[in-house]
Amino acid sequence: MRISLEFESEAEIRKIYDALAAEGQKISLELQESFWGAIHANLTDKYGFGLLLNFEK
Repeated sequence: MRISLEFESEAEIRKIYDALAAEGQKISLELQESFWGAIHANLTDKYGFGLLLNFEK
């Protein structure tokens, strides 16, 4: 199961990503620029849920 989260600002997605990364989550795809014009990351939280973080520029 994956949960897709869409953010309203670059600052917001970076804040959430940094908080999750600090907790030692399993990161499958680091937060980065995507080919579709977004900032995107893919990780698994401490409860085992897959999270897709996305901010469309």
